[in-house]
Amino acid sequence: MAYERQNWVDGTTICNAERMNHIEDGIANSLTPENIKTTQTNSDTATYSCNYIESLKGEVLYSSGGVADSFTLNKSATGYKYIEVFYTSDGIYQSVKFEYEADRKFSTTNIYTSDENSREYIYNSTWKINANQITRISTRNNYLTPDNTVGSYGNNPYILIYKVIGYK
Repeated sequence: MAYERQNWVDGTTICNAERMNHIEDGIANSLTPENIKTTQTNSDTATYSCNYIESLKGEVLYSSGGVADSFTLNKSATGYKYIEVFYTSDGIYQSVKFEYEADRKFSTTNIYTSDENSREYIYNSTWKINANQITRISTRNNYLTPDNTVGSYGNNPYILIYKVIGYK
């Protein structure tokens, strides 16, 4: 049965057991099997948690010290709604999260200013993910000097992927 909203008016509506029980019943009735996961504990009491909360917990599909090129996932990405890729270069850590689809391309970019020469470095790599593998497609590295000179810094793979997480 759908919840029927009550009208509350400041200074007029009386807060009583009947109205509060109406709210409690509405909450209890919204906890349907579709959005509740039940687990029996040792004490024979039920613990409830919403599937929404469960979906926020990710599963590690890959973890390493950092890889610059193509690699195989430890667990397939198939069946996950979102993928989050954690990466680093020059001590700067970031992540990118996207909706999973086989052969989806994604980009990892790090921008930082060097303390040594005041250049702004821009590292970018494009990748492709499928069920079991992430493949580096291209890399481009540029820099910008204080006098606005732009230059190429080669195509060495400075960005390292160190963790991949899947979300249901």
